[in-house]
Amino acid sequence: MPWPAQPATGLRSTRCRRRRRRAQVQALIGRKRLRPVLHVRSQRLLFQMPFDTSVRLTLDTDVSMTRLADQVFSHALVIRV
Repeated sequence: MPWPAQPATGLRSTRCRRRRRRAQVQALIGRKRLRPVLHVRSQRLLFQMPFDTSVRLTLDTDVSMTRLADQVFSHALVIRV
């Protein structure tokens, strides 16, 4: 069944906004020639009520950060935490 001719609302408009935002971010990464400089690993715990996603609690534990090789990204600014 085709979508109605009325303005997009709800799930469809959310998908369109996400798709447009993803394209904008990818264009920015290409334009500025951004490259990864840090690899982050963690364990993520998610708590929420069954059948209700209005409130979520996310905890990241065991966080480790690894700096990528300097010879590959010699121009990169790395901030240590």
